[in-house]
Amino acid sequence: MGLACARMLAARGARLILCDCDGPALLRAGQELDADTHYCDVISESSVAIMAEDVLDRFRSVDVLINAAGDGYVRTLGMMRMALALLPEMRRNRTPRLILNVAPDFGPPEQGEALFPNIASPRNFRRLSASLAVQARGSSVRVVTIMPRRAVGASVGGAIGTKCNDGDVVAAVTSAIFGKAAVGAAERSRPPSAASAAVKRTG
Repeated sequence: MGLACARMLAARGARLILCDCDGPALLRAGQELDADTHYCDVISESSVAIMAEDVLDRFRSVDVLINAAGDGYVRTLGMMRMALALLPEMRRNRTPRLILNVAPDFGPPEQGEALFPNIASPRNFRRLSASLAVQARGSSVRVVTIMPRRAVGASVGGAIGTKCNDGDVVAAVTSAIFGKAAVGAAERSRPPSAASAAVKRTG
């Protein structure tokens, strides 16, 4: 998901800083998109702190932060760590800044997620993203939550469904950054079972 968003931004001429804990994949993406890269494990507070310090030393400011790393509780925890690390500097700028929190495709719990049932839920992802918007109040930073929707049915093993198409989420990210279409209104007109992405402006 993050790579798909990065490709969209690269096509529009944005200068990118890519972060990942998969070194080889990060190198390939950086070469493909002519982007700056930084190794970062988003569930590690120290790794995120080192990344944020290095990025701000080199670039002084961040215009748009897209949190789309990992799945399940990793995405939620990574969102909080990354946003809290960069939000203080983003708040200091008077020009508009944007934090985009892309929720994971919430499906059946993966190994390890049972230990964090609350943090891995859609409701708590939205709540935590909204809490970041509260912290950004009074500044030029806007927080947007993007929630992929799934076609969910009942099964013995839990929830099942079709995964959201990356293109739907990229379209929502594009709209949030460039203000092209009212994606949230358009998505609300679809049947609830449609695999799509909805934009929630939380700040």
